[in-house]
Amino acid sequence: MSLPDVQVSLGGVQLAADHSQPASGGWLLTLRSITGWRSPASDGTEASPHWSGRGNVASSDREEGRQVVIEGLLLADSAQMLNEGLDVLGRLKRAPLVVAEGSRALVRTADVRMTQMQETKLTPTIAQVTLNLAADDPIRYSAESRTLTNGANLLPNRGDATAFGRLTLTAPHGAISITHPGGVWTFPALATGSRLIDFRELEVWNGNARVFGAAAGPAPRVLPGGSSWTVAGLSTGSAILTRAEAWS
Repeated sequence: MSLPDVQVSLGGVQLAADHSQPASGGWLLTLRSITGWRSPASDGTEASPHWSGRGNVASSDREEGRQVVIEGLLLADSAQMLNEGLDVLGRLKRAPLVVAEGSRALVRTADVRMTQMQETKLTPTIAQVTLNLAADDPIRYSAESRTLTNGANLLPNRGDATAFGRLTLTAPHGAISITHPGGVWTFPALATGSRLIDFRELEVWNGNARVFGAAAGPAPRVLPGGSSWTVAGLSTGSAILTRAEAWS
């Protein structure tokens, strides 16, 4: 991956271009390399003994999480700021990894968790840093969002994988239905508050509390190349869809 063409952020920390310098009283992490972002996810398909007793048969295909490694230099204006920068990076246990490729005008994101951070202090204000990141979900998603409206919603999917997306509903709304390539999905009226609906996991969240039994029907999906959703029941609240494009 050509680094001059790539911009990377992790948990809101924007990685700077190589040879950048920190501002007075600050620190920054420069990007030297990123590996594993474009590599295919590991094959997690398992095999079981064939019923005949001869050989094995593979179960349905399953992908392991993607492994990404970021290497860079942490540059600081002082020894104190260097330690502060290391502390900030060390607290990024789970965070979104966003990779923007300028030449393709493509921004993709993945939820990652840091499995290891290695640092080597080269000087009192410079440290070499390696971040080992694991994305348990092997799919990468577009960072764009779309507002759903009543009627037909044409949703592009430039990726090569089926996208399920996340829908944030903010009241008020009537009883909602979405007709999509997989069938019809319904959700009861929402008078107050908001709900986050993760279609990939078929989960509904009210803040940090999971809501059971609210939705019915197969999860709405956007096929590679794009799909049309017919939406009904939206009122004066908002309906924001994210992760409507997916790459394997």
